[in-house]
Amino acid sequence: MKTPFLVLLSILGGFSCKKSTDNAVVIDAIVNIQIIDGQNKNLIGEVPSVDFSDLKIYYLIDEKKELFYKGDLDYPKGYALLEDSHGEKYLRLFLNTQGDLPITLIQFNDTDIDTVECEFNKKNGNINCTKIWYNDVLEWNVKDNSSSENREITIIKAF
Repeated sequence: MKTPFLVLLSILGGFSCKKSTDNAVVIDAIVNIQIIDGQNKNLIGEVPSVDFSDLKIYYLIDEKKELFYKGDLDYPKGYALLEDSHGEKYLRLFLNTQGDLPITLIQFNDTDIDTVECEFNKKNGNINCTKIWYNDVLEWNVKDNSSSENREITIIKAF
């Protein structure tokens, strides 16, 4: 009598098991950029500060500049001006991930455009930044940093 009951219980137990369909995808494609002048003064939010309202982000896709704008995102222009726990302000840039070595362009004004090129590790649908070149200079490498969470670079600008 116990055998049919155990078989029935096993069959019902099998129906209650679900195969996991949770395919979480991680896209880790940001860089925090501190922008300073030649005297090591932060140009974001300090007085006098540089006006970043005209800042534009472009993704280079198939050798064509495409202005980044997605109105449904929290930061629709592809960047955010943020402040860390020490009160330091920085630019958070959301990087282009399309292609082998995707390029993101930062247009500060009509004549000043910087290039950010990234290498990504793309496996199992996940995208993780491993290297960043800023104006053709390697500025960040995951092998030289203990964590990708601290993907920060500092650039010097003269506006």
